[in-house]
Amino acid sequence: MHDAMHTQIFHNRWIDNWLGTFFGTACFGISGSWWRDEHFYHHALVNTIDSVNNQRLDPQMQEPIWAQNKKLCRFYQTYIQYLFIKIQHITFIPVCVFIGRIGITIDSFKQERRIHELLAGLIHWTWVLLLVLQLPTLREKLIFYGIASSCEGILHIQLLVSHYAKPFFDLDKISTSLDWYEMQIKSNINIVCPEWLDWFHGGLNFHIEHHLYPLMPRHNYRRASRHIKRVCHELGLEYDECPWSTAIVRTLRCLRQMSIHFKLDPR
Repeated sequence: MHDAMHTQIFHNRWIDNWLGTFFGTACFGISGSWWRDEHFYHHALVNTIDSVNNQRLDPQMQEPIWAQNKKLCRFYQTYIQYLFIKIQHITFIPVCVFIGRIGITIDSFKQERRIHELLAGLIHWTWVLLLVLQLPTLREKLIFYGIASSCEGILHIQLLVSHYAKPFFDLDKISTSLDWYEMQIKSNINIVCPEWLDWFHGGLNFHIEHHLYPLMPRHNYRRASRHIKRVCHELGLEYDECPWSTAIVRTLRCLRQMSIHFKLDPR
């Protein structure tokens, strides 16, 4: 779905969009078109808020129970949110693994009205239902689907640790005191791993390269990284990369720090 919606496969918007719906909605079970619409905003305005109009502009870096940066504190005003944020460093991994699949499925379809997406979603859930019904007991059915959903939840961790410990930016600073290239580099973390392990991250362990060149096929990221490292060195920019375990620890530390910092009082 991801590569298709970025038109990396055929470089034809119409064909790749239909492939994205097939792989994303029919196979994966979330609305591919919904995900594409949000993801384009994420790429253009990664980790960005509009402080003038009091808006969060990156839809894929906002959750009602996490505040990963002090610039986001203004958007949480209820006592329930306060309680969740105070324990966000504890709940982050369990929520991603055990609830992430359910949450993204509901989010993708609750306002989806496009007929082709609804039909593809029906195909997916009919397929899953027929598969699960082959198991003899309700307990086995629940265990099977629970394990499958939890394994998919690992993907949420992979993607969020690429951004959560990085800075957030104000819209009015972009293209004035901060250019787009610099913003993309400063808001991403690359995951260091051997080349044979790229499959586990789907190639998105090179998240800096992906955000700078979203149309580039992922098999070129490792080669492109050498050129981007050189440019970062020439411009004096940090090329942030670390092992996956370190990125998770950095994310949890960031969430812990913000849980201490956060208060409902805007002062």
